[in-house]
Order: sequence, then structure tokens, then C-alpha cells
Amino acid sequence: MIFSILIALTIVTSTLCAVDNVTFPVNPCKQNSSNYSACLKNALEELWPQLVEGLPEINFPPLDPFFYDYSKAVFNRGQIYGEINVFNITITGIRKTHFLVIRPYIYDDKYRFEIDVEVPRLVIDGDCNAIGSLGGIRMGGKGHFNAIAENITATFYIIGHAENDTLVMEHFRVIPIIEKLKIHFEDFFEGNTELNDLLEMFVNEFWPSLYRTLIPIATDVWDQWFTNFCNRFLSKVSISQIFP
Repeated sequence: MIFSILIALTIVTSTLCAVDNVTFPVNPCKQNSSNYSACLKNALEELWPQLVEGLPEINFPPLDPFFYDYSKAVFNRGQIYGEINVFNITITGIRKTHFLVIRPYIYDDKYRFEIDVEVPRLVIDGDCNAIGSLGGIRMGGKGHFNAIAENITATFYIIGHAENDTLVMEHFRVIPIIEKLKIHFEDFFEGNTELNDLLEMFVNEFWPSLYRTLIPIATDVWDQWFTNFCNRFLSKVSISQIFP
């Protein structure tokens, strides 16, 4: 699920028109225009290739490949308990993101955006350690993993408010849907290939159920991470520059 962090990370940043005297080569969209939603979508698509390559003038890193250091999720649902740590993550395929529609809702000092996107294929590579229990059975392991997610769609819910001519992010939530997922685990049980193969078979067989269990927890983790990250960038930008 970590792939959706990548997509979400780029959404708000790509709407910026100027940061610390750095101007992006797109025309700002007027809020009172009849085609405001379409204008935002076109501006986002125009900026996307530049964001994918990174913007060193504002210390914005390249997005494809994207590198993510660490994330942790804890879930407890009835007889299922688990703690999962993923780190040293590399994700490729972000550059193929396609923006379907942007629905802006701006009222007084309140800002809300809903953004639908689709991505044909993402490859996620990294390390993981996990402990947990299923019923009365305890399990755990650590090792390397590689995942290929295909036909991904997601809706981002971006909520904020104006404060001293600055957009303050309150929530950055995402609901991703994956059509196909294949995961390969490597050396998760200190050389015990039978246990490793059993884990891989179990996850690839039942990943939809596991995903539905994990996604509410992951969404909360991503919300906090994105909100804090985006506020660091948005604190440098005037709302009048972003949304004239």
C-alpha cells in the first residue's frame, strides 16, 4: 500500500504557482472561471513531467523512482494482530499517473479538493519486518520483498483552511483500489524456504482480504505523514498565488 504515498505526495505540490520566487510555467486558474475544475486538471497534467524529474530549486526530490525511508503500521482486528515495518522502499511507475478529474470546493476560508487518478503499474521494492498473530498462531519474519501492483485507481481528499494568506493542510486522505497484486518475499525466515514460500503463497492468495483489513490503518498513517509534509511546503506560499 505504500505506493499511494507517492501519488498523494505530488498532488498538492503540483498545484503551486510560485514558491520562494520560483515560478512554474503554467497559468494560474481563476476561481470564478466557468471551467475552473478543467483548468486545475490541465495545469496539473502540464506540471507533472517536471515534478516527476524533481525541482532542485525548491529541494523537491524526483518522484520516479521514489525513495521512502520508513513506515510502520499496527492493526488489531479481532483475532488478527500485526505490526509491520517497511523501510528502504523504492517505487517506480509514478510517472505514468493519469489525472481523471479534480473537484474543487472552496468556501470562504475552507478548501477541499477531490482528485481521481489512475496508474497502470507500480513496482515496489524494499525491506520489511513483521510480527503478529492469527487466532492462536503467532508468526513473524523479516526480509526483502518485491511487489507489482497493476491497474490502480485512487481518490484523494485534500482538506485545508486559510490562515494568514497561507493554506494550512488539515487532512490528506486517500482511498486506493488495486485490481491486481503480486508479491515476492525473499529470505523472510532466515533461510527456511518452505516457510518463505508458504508466506508468499498465502499473501498472494488472500491479499484482497488482507488489504481490506490493513487499508483503514494505512490511511490514517498516510494522512498524518502527508499533512505534515505538505504544510512544510505550503508555509512558503501565498494563497493568492495558488488560488487567485
